[in-house]
Amino acid sequence: MNLTPKTTKREVLIDYFRGLAVALMIFTHVVGLTYVGRNNFINNISIIGGIASFTMFLFISGFGAYFGLIKYTNDDPVLPERKLRFFVRNIQLLGIYYILAIASVLVLGNTGTSIPNTLDLENITNGLPRIIFFITVPEYTEFLLAFVIFGLLVVFLRPVFKFLVEKSFFGLVVSCALFVLGYLLSGVNFDSLGLVAIKALIAGSINPSNPDTYLHTFPIFQYLSIYLLGMLFARLWLSLETDFQKYKIVITWTIIFSILTTLSFITFEQTEIKLFEVGFDSSLPGRFPPSFGFLSLSMFIAFASLLFLILFKNFLPGLIKAAIHFMGSNPLEMFFLHLTIIFGFRYLTMDDSVSGDVGMQFDGTFSIILFYLFVLLLCIIFTNSKNQFKAWSLENTETEVIWWGLTERALSSFAIITVLVIAGANFYKDVLASGSAETTSNVQFKKRLIREEEWPFWWDHQYNAFRQIIIKPQNTIPEKTWIEVSFDHARAVREGKSLDSNGKDIRVVFYDENLGAFKELPFFIENPNSENTKLIFQTEKLITSNEEVDTYFIYYGKKHEDHPQPELRPNSTLSQGISCTQMKELTA
Repeated sequence: MNLTPKTTKREVLIDYFRGLAVALMIFTHVVGLTYVGRNNFINNISIIGGIASFTMFLFISGFGAYFGLIKYTNDDPVLPERKLRFFVRNIQLLGIYYILAIASVLVLGNTGTSIPNTLDLENITNGLPRIIFFITVPEYTEFLLAFVIFGLLVVFLRPVFKFLVEKSFFGLVVSCALFVLGYLLSGVNFDSLGLVAIKALIAGSINPSNPDTYLHTFPIFQYLSIYLLGMLFARLWLSLETDFQKYKIVITWTIIFSILTTLSFITFEQTEIKLFEVGFDSSLPGRFPPSFGFLSLSMFIAFASLLFLILFKNFLPGLIKAAIHFMGSNPLEMFFLHLTIIFGFRYLTMDDSVSGDVGMQFDGTFSIILFYLFVLLLCIIFTNSKNQFKAWSLENTETEVIWWGLTERALSSFAIITVLVIAGANFYKDVLASGSAETTSNVQFKKRLIREEEWPFWWDHQYNAFRQIIIKPQNTIPEKTWIEVSFDHARAVREGKSLDSNGKDIRVVFYDENLGAFKELPFFIENPNSENTKLIFQTEKLITSNEEVDTYFIYYGKKHEDHPQPELRPNSTLSQGISCTQMKELTA
């Protein structure tokens, strides 16, 4: 396998920067789709990736658009060919978006990032138009669509972008004006589903009472400033002659965005104006649509990462440097392949007989890092094989290309892939799948046994037992109301169903009937290992008076380091009309 950097006219440092963004993005997706552990290091790196990866990619995309298209004069003979290449590239990107979007909905279902929609093999003709016309923007594919839109805009509106870059101050004023306009437009409601989808793509949404809350898009108006900054940075970069001057500019921009982030944080703390919200937790407040504070934070992380590469790139091991550069030179292939691999893994490990089953997930630090490295390695091998075949096909005649499959390079690549697949299958079978005290067949039998009872569905079969929470209030309970429920935790500990007397193995989950999936909720626990153990958490939806809600659950019996807790403890809670059913055990 050849990971040697290509000797083309590329900005090598930017390739490394892009490669780091690829590595962060893949880590975030691997953790988001397969990790349920509580390791702070893993979760914080994932949060950093969630904050910065798209901004890094978009900034680099603007940088590349300037180098590849904007910098040329209108009478340059290569301009038509460059425009055609940009157009074809973005049409290819659109095709990849459609493929991954369909795969995302089929594998993940409705996970909260699209207008509620069901797509499966039986009603694909109904759901497909929603994807084609961007009414549904499935999870983990949403920022591909943003790149397609920006890429096509720069092809068809090249004179406009060129003018905004050359008149940099005016360009920044225009992008700021569009940011404010988008932020205001995001709160406007529309009755038409089509208008909701268009608005979400252009300006996003911050209205929690509107269904387009679930459209987690990367709006054009708000992110135009990042795209233009990438172009302006490229123009400045091209004008500098020495590496010292370039590194000085990177340090300057890092300081500027650190100051903007700090000012945004202070302003939000004093005024609570959402425009300046800077959040650093798993919910990523201020991200959909992006606030000024969020963009400042993401740009600070981006430039801090670039500064890290400048200072420490030469100290990294050669293999790591080669891998980062390789990923940065092949970002589209890495994006397509890593999602294909993760979606495929999730699909193959899902149990169709259990509603809401999400396939195999990892809670150990070593196992999630190993799986991440496995995904990276497979992506690099497949991408390298594609590149080798492309180079071979360009160097040889058609007859020679036909016999490529029997060459040493092809056979060695296929052999490595086969060995990795077999090793991965054995690792899954012997280590991961057999990690439970019970046999796989016994667990599957128990799943089928429980599934026959229809409702309530079992959330996670690695837990020993659950209790269903019944809420029937006399008065209406608004969304996000703090409620408390009591149960006999001491008995569960005595009977060995709960594994921790401090309640670290307890989980509170909510079943969203619109999305067809469970959601884990943070909570506070009081008086653990007693007959009156209290769990305090917030409701997910409005509950009307005398309405009986049975979609909240208490699970216990799976070891964890701790349970998720909310950031702030409430001053008061509601307990009237809230009770628990008897414990239901996982038994054959």
